[in-house]
Amino acid sequence: MKKEAIRKHFFIISLIVSIISLFVALMGYHYWFYPATIGVWLFFDYLSSRKNKNKTAFSLILNKKYKKFANLYIALAVLGYLIEFIGQYLLKWWYYPELSEIALLITIPIFYPFILMSFKEMYETIRSFLNNKTITVISAVLLEILIWEVPNFASKDWIYTITYFPEYFGLNIVIIIGWIFLIIAPVYTYNRTVKF
Repeated sequence: MKKEAIRKHFFIISLIVSIISLFVALMGYHYWFYPATIGVWLFFDYLSSRKNKNKTAFSLILNKKYKKFANLYIALAVLGYLIEFIGQYLLKWWYYPELSEIALLITIPIFYPFILMSFKEMYETIRSFLNNKTITVISAVLLEILIWEVPNFASKDWIYTITYFPEYFGLNIVIIIGWIFLIIAPVYTYNRTVKF
C-alpha cells in the first residue's frame, strides 16, 4: 500500500477515535484521553503532512526512519516525566483523582509522547496557514484548550489545585500560560531530536 493511502486510512481512524473519545469525555467517563492522544496526533499529523510532507512524526515511521522515531519518542517521554514531576509533584498544581501513581508512571511513557507529538503537529498545521509564530502559538493554545481542557470539565480526569492566581473561563491563568510551554517544547524537542 502506498504511503498516501496509509496516511488516509490512519486519518479516518484518527477521526473515529477522536470523536468517540470526545463523546466519552463529555459523558463524564474517565480515561477518554488515552485513545484521544493517539487519535488527535494522527489527525494533526495528517493535516501537517499536507504542507510538510516528510517532516511529521508519522512520516518517520512511513519512511522507515525507526531510530529517529524512537529517539523522538524517548525524548518526548522524558519531557512528559519532567512535566508531571514539576507540575504535579513539585509545584502540586494538579492531580489525577482516578489514577494511581503506579498507573501514571506506567502510562506517561506510553501516551505522553503521542499527545506531545499532536501538539507539535497542530502547531505546524496552524503555522502553515498563518505564517506568524506568535499568532500560531496563541491559536494553538486556544485550540488545545478546546480539545483537552473543555472535555476535562465534564470528566474531571485531572484537577487543578492552583488557588493564588485568577481564573478565566474556568481555567487558572497559570495553566493557560503553561499551554504555551506545552506547544513550544515539543516543537523544540522535535527539531533538536530529528534531523532531516
